Amino acid sequence: MERPESSNPAITGSVRESVPSVRIDDNPLSPPFVQSIAQQPSRPRDWCDPTRAQQLANHAVFAQFDQWLTFFEKTHCADQDACLHKDPRHLLFAHQSPARRFSQEKGLRLSRTRAEILESLIPHDPQRAIELAVSPERIRNLPPAIRENMENWHVTQADLKAVHVCFNHKSPEGRIKRWVTLPDGRTLEAYVYGDRKFLPTVSKLALSGISLGEKFAVSEKPYRIVGPLPDEKLLIQYAGSELIIDGDSGLKAFDRRIREADLLSLRTGRFQTPLVASSLGGTNLLHAKYELITTPMTWADANRTAFDKKGRIVCIDSSIENNI
Repeated sequence: MERPESSNPAITGSVRESVPSVRIDDNPLSPPFVQSIAQQPSRPRDWCDPTRAQQLANHAVFAQFDQWLTFFEKTHCADQDACLHKDPRHLLFAHQSPARRFSQEKGLRLSRTRAEILESLIPHDPQRAIELAVSPERIRNLPPAIRENMENWHVTQADLKAVHVCFNHKSPEGRIKRWVTLPDGRTLEAYVYGDRKFLPTVSKLALSGISLGEKFAVSEKPYRIVGPLPDEKLLIQYAGSELIIDGDSGLKAFDRRIREADLLSLRTGRFQTPLVASSLGGTNLLHAKYELITTPMTWADANRTAFDKKGRIVCIDSSIENNI
């Protein structure tokens, strides 16, 4: 089996012209991704193995860690005020140094095994990986050594790169590999499902999900529900911000706007996030924010200026939008 001449891991540029094609298991793969796949020849074969996904998702370590985490939360308090709301019998045990040390050592061992299994699960079943993830609100209260082994949550805007890497005649649709480049510059392997399973290369895509190691499980929803608020409202995280929406009805409207934005990105290659604008306590979901430009110009120049700013010339077609 030939090896590519270049080990450059970059994901930009022409896929077919970088270096000569290499065949693995009769599937011509395109550089610059060949080297990492060639080093793991079994990877194309178990890409969609449902048995393997089920084995990973049902691994005993998830239940064992959940049990340990529940016990830890009962016996640990971050400050003295928090201790007032906990069973003193548990806290007495928690402050016995040998027992507490043993408990945290057990948690550390479990967290290491859990991280390995969860990272392996992401390529097989990103949806299940997200379902098994521990919320960031619980993770932040863990001891630092255990926290290092936990998944990272992301609710941000990032660049998604999709590349067709399998051209086997037995699989006409081939295999699509994806990478996500986060705002901090890191590029991770991305795995998608559900409503976002067919996303192509898109810039500035609003997304949410978890990452472990070099793998990113992209949620089919670009937001994360933090929890309920008074007056039947919901607190959500979206594109790096926290938003308050009007319960289930607001969430359905938000989902609809996101779906429209996803469909638009299929044509433009750019994700234009809907704006959430509050007026008198309500929530209005619009396609765009507004910027007033007073410089005289032709319609063609104005249209080009709007496009360069990732927008469009204003066309108000509803009373709600007119009132904003």
